[in-house]
Parts: sequence; C-alpha cells; structure tokens
Amino acid sequence: MNDAAVVIRAFQPRDREAVRDICLQTADGGHPLDLDFFSDHELFADLLTLWYTDLSPATVWVAEAGGQVVGYCMGCLSSLTMQRQLMRHVVLPSLWRALKRGTLLRLAMFKTLWGNARVWMDSLIQRERHALHYPAQIHVNLRPGFRGHRVGHQLAE
Repeated sequence: MNDAAVVIRAFQPRDREAVRDICLQTADGGHPLDLDFFSDHELFADLLTLWYTDLSPATVWVAEAGGQVVGYCMGCLSSLTMQRQLMRHVVLPSLWRALKRGTLLRLAMFKTLWGNARVWMDSLIQRERHALHYPAQIHVNLRPGFRGHRVGHQLAE
C-alpha cells in the first residue's frame, strides 16, 4: 500500500468505471478475470456491478487513496428485491448489449454461458431460499496493494 491516506466516501457516478475495473481485477478469488473463461469484460462487469452502481448507487461506498478508487463496498438490504429486478433491468439488457457487440456469436463465449446457465440458475434459486434467512448482502473488493491494511474493514464499517 502506498503512503496516501485512504478515504471512505459515498459512490459517485464518476467512480463507476473504477468499480467495474476492480471487479474485473478481483473476479477470480482476488485475481483477474480469466479471459479464456469469460472473454466479455463488459458483460461480466454488468452482471456483477450494474444493479448496485446504476440502480442502487446509495448502497455503494468507495475507498479512495491518492485520488484513485482502490476498493468498494456494495450491498443491499433486500436480496429478494434485488433478485426480482436483476433479470429485467440487468441480465436481459446486458445480454442484449453483448449480442449487439457480437460476444454471444463467438463459439467459446456461447459455450461458457450455455455451460454455466444451469449452475447460475440453481444459484439464483438457492439465493432466493437463503434470502429469506439472510436478507441483506455485502460485497467488498480491493485492489491487491490495499489488502491486509484494514481498508476492507473500514469499508464494511
């Protein structure tokens, strides 16, 4: 971590691209997204961040150091509400944009999406069941150089 002080602040629309970039850089257990597995970065970032940044930005906080966004915390108070909005407002429009970009016409990407569709659908069903017992959710991601310095803790607080 560099010597710049970390400031936690509310998300602003100008932070959207930095949040998406951090999502992509931490997508695989804290490591960058594997391009061989999921080649459309826009689609991936849309599916993971768009609901928060575009539909519920008041639930997003960022950590800033030296004028750069180095981490984020986003969540929701009602996972059921979020899940009910995801298909119509995030998934379908994101898939449409990916189709227009030609992403879904690439055999490798189509195989990835098709091969994982069942897993993702099962996951959505499980999430809905879990949402009854654990209605809220929170996601914290940090750029690698800022991990282990309590920045995630500050974001969660």
